[in-house]
Amino acid sequence: MNWDTALTLLNAFWGVVFIGIGFEMVHNPPDNPGKKWLYRALFIFVGIATIATTKIQSSRTEREQSAERGQHQRELADERSQ
Repeated sequence: MNWDTALTLLNAFWGVVFIGIGFEMVHNPPDNPGKKWLYRALFIFVGIATIATTKIQSSRTEREQSAERGQHQRELADERSQ
């Protein structure tokens, strides 16, 4: 398994966690301020984790595409010079 697959699976995991927290809130609404803050903290944590995972994945993809683009441009330049 490569990093891109792992990051995609991690993003899917965060999505499932979001759904789980949402179901829990619907079926067991917070009845005290502490529980309400716990749900908020979990949503914030999972949201930040999702954004971080997506940013890492985006940066990796951009870096790989840039390297491939550079390689392709070098190949085209070599072909033209011949």
